[in-house]
Amino acid sequence: MLYTWQQNEWPNFSYDSASVSDLTQKFVERSAYLQGMFSALVGPLKVEAQIQLLIEEALKTSAIEGEYLNRSDVHSSFRRHMNLDQQSPKINDRRAQGIAKMMVDVRETWSEPLSKSMLCSWHSSLFLGARHLEIGEWRNHPEPMQVV
Repeated sequence: MLYTWQQNEWPNFSYDSASVSDLTQKFVERSAYLQGMFSALVGPLKVEAQIQLLIEEALKTSAIEGEYLNRSDVHSSFRRHMNLDQQSPKINDRRAQGIAKMMVDVRETWSEPLSKSMLCSWHSSLFLGARHLEIGEWRNHPEPMQVV
């Protein structure tokens, strides 16, 4: 079994747009609704709403992997990485710092072409403080990755 990065098409994958058109349409509709809601917000309310969305995504994404992050640490981490509050309370959980760093970077670089260095940087951020052997590197174990 080949890893994603070992596929001949990497990183220029293709897909059948007709097979995802219903999902795409639902996404566009829901995104437009959210965009309308956000456009009604101004100043600090708008920023805080964006941060709350990022926090929810970070917490839910981490929970899928069996990681449970402290909401306060995640909130403080986002505010620091977005240069909104350098005086926020000390962040005890490095995982919260890492996921905030990665998600802010994704938010700022979404239009750039996907690259190995970008993916490896995000991976390093996600595992900030962890002691895995392959942080920020391609997986190359002979046994396949398993999601438990």
